[in-house]
Amino acid sequence: MTGQWVDLWLQGVLSFQCVTPYGAGGLRVVLMDAGPEVCMESPKVTVRSDADGVYVVSCAGEFDQDTIGELGTICARLDSGAKLLVLDVKNVAFADSSFLNTLIRLRNTRPLVLEGPLPDQLSRLLTLTGALGLFEMRDDDAQAG
Repeated sequence: MTGQWVDLWLQGVLSFQCVTPYGAGGLRVVLMDAGPEVCMESPKVTVRSDADGVYVVSCAGEFDQDTIGELGTICARLDSGAKLLVLDVKNVAFADSSFLNTLIRLRNTRPLVLEGPLPDQLSRLLTLTGALGLFEMRDDDAQAG
């Protein structure tokens, strides 16, 4: 199908809003008339450590099986003896089962708190899978404890 889209683009029939890698060797193509920009937002992971042994990992963007690696790698490098790992998820635009799997693995290896508020899509994922109750939640302005 992608080859047909490229042919139509070359003929000037279609305009692409964006083309991003998807899956193993695939492409995600968004047409110009697809409405508001729906291109995948690359994930961003940043870490800060507090003096009291708390690591805060901020996640933003879209996390799926192709992009979850960075979060897993960064968290694996953090001191597992830390007092607490706070995962700031308020800017997660999309999360699939690979993100959920990473959350559960982190929860099983160290004290973990999810900092929100939870984005709607992530909230639905955690609720539908029955995983919401596994995690301690806190709002932005609450203190880690």
